[in-house]
Amino acid sequence: MAKRFFEAVNVGNFHAQKGIQRALEYNDRNRPRIAYWRNNLTALSHDFDLYFVAYGDKIHVTKPLDLHQTLPITPDLVLDLPRSLLGTKIRGYIDQNHPHDVNNMKVGKLGEFEILLIACDDGDLLAYYTRLLERDVTAADSSWSDASTSHIQPFFHENVGISAWGLAVHQYSRLIAVGTNNSNVHVFQPALAVCYDAETGGRYYQEGTSSNCPDRCFTAATSPFTLVSTLDFGSAALGDFERKDCRLILELGPSGSNIPSIDFVSDENGEASVVLATDVNGKLWSLSLSQNETLEWPEIHQNPSHLPLFDDEFEPRGWGVLCIPISCFMLVKSPQEALGIKQLQFALQLDTESPMHCLQSLDVTPDMVKYKISSLHPSCSFFVEPSQDPPNELTLESGPTLPQVESDPPFSDLRALVLDILSNAEDTKYLVQQPTHIPGFQSEDWVKRMIALLQSENWYSHAVGIWLEETYSDVGCRWDGGVLFYDDIKALQFLLQLPIPARYQINTWDRLQRAMTKIEDSENANLKWPDLTQTQWASVVKKMQAIPQLQEGQMAVIRTSAQDIELIPPNTDMLSTICRNFLQQKLPRQITQESLDRFDRLNMFAVIPELSLLVVASQKGRVGLFTLTRLEDDFSQAGPAVMFRHDHVLPFTAHEKGFRPLVPLLGMAVGPLQGKDKHGSVQRKIWRLILHYRDHTILSYELKRDGIMGSLEIL
Repeated sequence: MAKRFFEAVNVGNFHAQKGIQRALEYNDRNRPRIAYWRNNLTALSHDFDLYFVAYGDKIHVTKPLDLHQTLPITPDLVLDLPRSLLGTKIRGYIDQNHPHDVNNMKVGKLGEFEILLIACDDGDLLAYYTRLLERDVTAADSSWSDASTSHIQPFFHENVGISAWGLAVHQYSRLIAVGTNNSNVHVFQPALAVCYDAETGGRYYQEGTSSNCPDRCFTAATSPFTLVSTLDFGSAALGDFERKDCRLILELGPSGSNIPSIDFVSDENGEASVVLATDVNGKLWSLSLSQNETLEWPEIHQNPSHLPLFDDEFEPRGWGVLCIPISCFMLVKSPQEALGIKQLQFALQLDTESPMHCLQSLDVTPDMVKYKISSLHPSCSFFVEPSQDPPNELTLESGPTLPQVESDPPFSDLRALVLDILSNAEDTKYLVQQPTHIPGFQSEDWVKRMIALLQSENWYSHAVGIWLEETYSDVGCRWDGGVLFYDDIKALQFLLQLPIPARYQINTWDRLQRAMTKIEDSENANLKWPDLTQTQWASVVKKMQAIPQLQEGQMAVIRTSAQDIELIPPNTDMLSTICRNFLQQKLPRQITQESLDRFDRLNMFAVIPELSLLVVASQKGRVGLFTLTRLEDDFSQAGPAVMFRHDHVLPFTAHEKGFRPLVPLLGMAVGPLQGKDKHGSVQRKIWRLILHYRDHTILSYELKRDGIMGSLEIL
C-alpha cells in the first residue's frame, strides 16, 4: 500500500461489549425501553466521568468502570424526567403511547457550568447541571445500592407546544435553543442570578461565587419566560433582558419544515447573533436574533452522477448543522494535505451547467476511501471476490516521485537536496516545515538563515540533521512530480483570486489552465469575460449570499444530509468542501428493506476542538472521522482557506466482522478520557468515542494526536 502523503490515522486499542451478552444480564422487569426514530440518545460529560443514555422517558447516568469504557448494565443513577403541565396535553409526534420519550440530547456549557439538555416528543425541554448529577452519582457509589432514582429537579423545564428536536447551547450569551416540528426555533435566555453593571457593561453570574446553583424548576401552567421580539446583545437594553427570563420564537416561514438540528453563530465579540437551522427538506436557514431577518439556502447541491432513482423517499434531507470557530482548524502546508487528495484537479468541481450541481466546490469524494469489500458488511462478503488489500484503509494512486536517491542518503546529499528546495522557497514553501524547535529559526526570515547555515562549513548539528531527514521524508510523501504539485496550487490560487462572475465561466480544468496562460501572457489582466448563462447567474447569486456574521465571527459551517457533508467557509469567495456517500454500505436486500437503510442519515455529530476533529455518524451504524484543516493566511485573499479531509471510517472492518451488529445506532458520544493534566484539570489530549447500538452493543475507541501537527491515533 502506498504511503499517504499526509499524516495517517494510526489504529491501536479497541474495546467491545457485545449486546447479546449484556442483554442476558437484564431480566424482563428491568429491561429498558428503547425509543425508535430519534436523533442522538447518548452523551458524555466533558467535565466529569459520566455517560448518559436515554431509554424512553428516562436517562440512565453511568460511570464507566475502566479506561476501556466498560458500561455496567445497572446505571449509577436514573433520571425519571418530570413532565410539564402543557406536555401532559400534547400527544407524541412519533409514539402517541409514549409522548414523553426523549428525541435528542446534548451536553454543553451554559455560562461557567456544563449542562445536559434534553428534548422530548411532547415538546418538553429540560436541562440539568452535570455537576449536581456527579454529586448524586458519587453519593450512590458510596451507598453500594442498586440504581437509585435521582431527586434532582431540572433547573430549566419548558414546553414548546410540539415535538422538540434540534438543540443548541451558547456558553457566553447563556442561551438555550430548540428546533421544533412547528417550523420554528425557540430561544430561551434564563436569567439565572445575573448581575449587570450598567456603567461598564460587564456581566457577572452568581453561579461563579455561590456554592450551589439556583434551585429553579419552571413547571407552572403559565410560563415565566417573557416573550420578546429580539435579543440584541449589543443594545442598551441588554441588562433588562438578562435580568428576566426571555423567550424568542423564530419562524422559518411557509416553506420551512421540521428542524432536526440547529446551532448558534457568534459575532466578533463572541455573542450569539444568528441561529442556523436545517430542516428535513434539506434547506439551511439563518435566523437573526436581533433583526427579525430570515434567510434561506438550498439543499447541499448534488452531483448528477449521484442523483437518486426515486423522487420522494430519497430527497436530499437536512439532518445536521454545526458552527465551528476557525481556531478549531489545524494549520497545514498545502491544499493537497488539507484535502487529503494528491492531485487537486480531481477535487475541483467546476462544472456549473447542471441546475442540480451549480456551485463550484472542492469535492474530496473521488479520491476518498477505496472501500473494495468494506462497502459490504463483512457478513455479506461472500457476494464478492475477496480482496488482498486491507479494507477501510486509504489507498493512493501511484504517481511520480522525487529524483531517485539512496534510501538513507548521507547528510551531504540531504543538505544539497534541501538547499535546492529552499532556493526555490516561493514555490516550495508548501512542502517544508519551519524548524521552530531550532534556536534562531523562529522568525519569518528563517529560510534565508537556513540557506546561509547549510552553505557554511560548520553547518551540522544534531537538531539540523534531524530536521534535514524529516524535511526529506515529508517532501517525499507530498511530492507529486514537482511541477504538477506547484501547478495545482497555483491553479487553485488563481481561481480563488478571480471575481466570482468570472470564476463561473471556468467549468473544466483545461479551461482553468487556459485562463491562467491567457492572463499571464496578457499585458492587461482585466480581461473581458463572456456573459453568464441563466443557470450560472443563479449560481452566482446563491454563492454571493453570505451567511450573516460568519466572517465577522470567524466561523465555518458544517451541514449534513442523509449521505453527504459540506463545509461552508466564512468568506463566500472561498470554495466549500464536500464529501459524498462516505459511509455507504450495501447489505442483502432483505436486511436493507427491513432495517438499516431506513436509518441511513447523518444525524449524529461532534467537534473535538483540541484534536481539530469532526466526528459524523450515520444512524445506520458507521462513523466518519474528518480532520478540520486550514491553510496559511497568505494562501489566498479569499481566506480563511478552511477545508477538511476524510481520515477514516469506524468501525474498522475487523471490528465490524466480529462486533458490529446489524442494528441502528442508539447514539454516539465523545468526551475526554478519564484523567487529569498537570494542573489537576480534566485532560483534553486524549478523547474517547463510544458507539452505542440498539441491541446494547458498545464499541469504544480512544483518539489523540502526537502533537499540534501530529497524526490522529485511534487507540
